[in-house]
Amino acid sequence: MRWASEERYSRNSPAISGEEQQKLADSNVLLAGCGGIGGYTLELLARIGVGHITVVDKGRFQGTDLNRQLLSNMNVLESDKVAVAKDRVEMVNPLVSVTPLQTHLDSANSVSLVSGFGCVADALDNLDSRSTLARACGEAGVPLVHAAICGWGGRWCDIFPGDKLVDFLYQPVEYVQPTGMFGCTAPAAACAASLQAAEVVKILLGKPVAHNVLHEFNLMDGTTREYRV
Repeated sequence: MRWASEERYSRNSPAISGEEQQKLADSNVLLAGCGGIGGYTLELLARIGVGHITVVDKGRFQGTDLNRQLLSNMNVLESDKVAVAKDRVEMVNPLVSVTPLQTHLDSANSVSLVSGFGCVADALDNLDSRSTLARACGEAGVPLVHAAICGWGGRWCDIFPGDKLVDFLYQPVEYVQPTGMFGCTAPAAACAASLQAAEVVKILLGKPVAHNVLHEFNLMDGTTREYRV
């Protein structure tokens, strides 16, 4: 399996050093949501070499997922998303272990779910679950990377325990319009996931990241914006 440990990650260098590659291999990440954003985020984290990924999602793939969700295809409709996620990673990178949790994240289990991870990635699809996850991460002292999409655009940010972004993002009314009004496109999902995965890796490696800054992107006009809280 020499090719698996050396050749597999050779093109990560020198952007990622050998020491950093080992640090990623030893890291644990919780990915909440295996849908539009989550499927791409999972793929990127597995390919770059994050060694241990726990995926949480209670859903099954439906026909409406096919337009944007990397893990969905005609052969897995009605299949559990977390099971498909595990199978996908085993094909892409068998050096990465995936723990599938087919469960609904709520106030009763959220703190125990997120505790002990180096980072949590928020790829959920509703405000209540996102808010519960963010507050659980704050209580457990775990950094969170938030990502969301709407039509051709999206947003991402890093949330550390004590950051003010939690109250800003997870108010009773969503910061952006509900995605159902504008749809969810595959390019937006892939873009948001790439940004999310990059932030997760940076946090795991101890690289500098922004605090209390919300980033937005719009693929239709090619613009980005920042909001400092």
